[in-house]
Amino acid sequence: MNWSVNDADSARATKRNYEGVPHCTCRGSCSTKICGCVKTSVSCGTACRCQHALCKNRNHAAQHHDKENQVSYLRHLQ
Repeated sequence: MNWSVNDADSARATKRNYEGVPHCTCRGSCSTKICGCVKTSVSCGTACRCQHALCKNRNHAAQHHDKENQVSYLRHLQ
């Protein structure tokens, strides 16, 4: 396969957890395009492994909404 630098960056930017949800694995503030979420123009979410206190790419209203949806989904499974 003929990979270019952009292909490698795209593959890294779309990491997914075991449920298929995209996430980043940042250790910093998620403020540059090193962050996979910033690179793909999405807010960091609950699946991201970045530190909540440091992250500058989180949408706190959306994060609350994600938690509500997750709780509703888990109740539905029971």
